[in-house]
Order: sequence, then C-alpha cells, then structure tokens
Amino acid sequence: MEVDCTATAVRWALAYLGCMQHLTDKKCIVLDIDGTCLINGKNGETKCVLHLRTLVDACQKSSISIIFVTARPESLDNREHTERQLQRCGIACHEKLFMMPPKAEYSRYKWRARQQVIEDGYTILLSIGDQWADMTRKEPNLEDSKTYIGQIGDNSCFAIKLPSEFL
Repeated sequence: MEVDCTATAVRWALAYLGCMQHLTDKKCIVLDIDGTCLINGKNGETKCVLHLRTLVDACQKSSISIIFVTARPESLDNREHTERQLQRCGIACHEKLFMMPPKAEYSRYKWRARQQVIEDGYTILLSIGDQWADMTRKEPNLEDSKTYIGQIGDNSCFAIKLPSEFL
C-alpha cells in the first residue's frame, strides 16, 4: 500500500498550526507553487494538489496569511498566468506572490523573499516546498525523494520538505 506523503504532511501541518495560530497576530505560511501546490505534467497540463487546498482553506479560516514564493520568472504575462492557475485551484487567496527576478540566484532569491516576509512584520509559522531552497539557504545532505517535517527551515521555522518534483 502506497502512503500519500502530502496528505500526511498536511495533517501534521494542520495540527501544528492549530497549536501555533494564537501566538502572534501577523502570521503566515510560505508555500512554493510548482511541485508543491501545483504538479506540472507533460503537455503543459497542471494538477492541483488537493491536500494543499485543504491547508490553504484552514489557514483562511484561522486568519493565517498565505504567501507564495515561486521560482517562476517574473513577467506580467507569467504573473497573470500563475494567478489564473491558482484561481482555478481555489488557492488564489494570498497576501503576496513573490516571483523570481531576472538573473537572480535560485536559493538566495528564495531565502531573501522569506526574509522580506519577516521584515514586513509576519511570523512565518510554516514553510512548505519540494526543494530545500523553499525552507533553508543551506542544503542538507539528505535524500531529495523523501518527505521531511520539523524545524528544518531558516530561523528554526517549522517546515515540510516534500519529495522533489524533478526526480
């Protein structure tokens, strides 16, 4: 029997957020898009990850802001396309959508976006992504094909590292 790692990770996240949601006023979760909330298939089709929608819905009900940090290149057309995809999946309820500027270095850009969220006064309760850069600047020597849950992010943030979409 194959276990759905994303469903298990979301259950852990919901339990954790239930405990942490009252500790700060301006709270958020930071989500990657590709390989996390959306799975990109062959021929350009995109699937929504149902379990992440459940998490986003629970955050909305608990006044926990959603912030997306994606490596999708910043452009007006790409931003509009991304917003449409998020809308179709029912998760376009975010406070902010960070998209990667031209010539940015991937892991530094992701780290800097999370730092900006903190500078804007948010407490990041949880980061979720399928790449180590979605939660930390320093890539640990761990398998990319597994799910990791715990304080593995920058600033000891609680994080969930999903199996990489690129395996």
